[in-house]
Amino acid sequence: MKQTPFTIFIHQKGLEFLSNMRYYKIPYQSEIFNASENIYQFSKLPENLKKDWLFRFARMNPFTARKITRKLPVREDWEDIKLKVMFDVLRLKFYTHSYLIKELTKIEGPLVEYNYWKDTFWGYDINLKEGKNYLGKLLMLLRDAFKENKNPLFKDLVFYEKYEPNKMYSKDEIEQFLKK
Repeated sequence: MKQTPFTIFIHQKGLEFLSNMRYYKIPYQSEIFNASENIYQFSKLPENLKKDWLFRFARMNPFTARKITRKLPVREDWEDIKLKVMFDVLRLKFYTHSYLIKELTKIEGPLVEYNYWKDTFWGYDINLKEGKNYLGKLLMLLRDAFKENKNPLFKDLVFYEKYEPNKMYSKDEIEQFLKK
């Protein structure tokens, strides 16, 4: 993916709200989480650990949440569901803080999560010169859906506090929309 004059860097000044590390309080599973990253990282845990970690993940720093999950067991199906979990977490963030929808829809052009920390799944590593940029793609998908207000992924969306796997979309469904 080449950088163009029209590419928007997710971490550039004025667009910090796009980062999952930003503090935006989000209700989830009867707790108020500090950031969307906390919910995403918490979602990696197997069911038998969630009760013990819910309160801590809700209140910790998002960087700490990411660091801690590297030391904890991850649910077996994580690789299969991580895209749809991130999609759901982003939807929850934007619907909880609806003023961010207006900010997101003001952005024109591609959104790329350029990084230097070797994240080639969610972003594009500038040193490795590679990456899938799924975070940028999901944000563009949300932006376009909010602008058009007719994306089928949103017709049944209602605000909810509890994570409901049956309300999430499959990896294949999300990838089909990302290919557009």
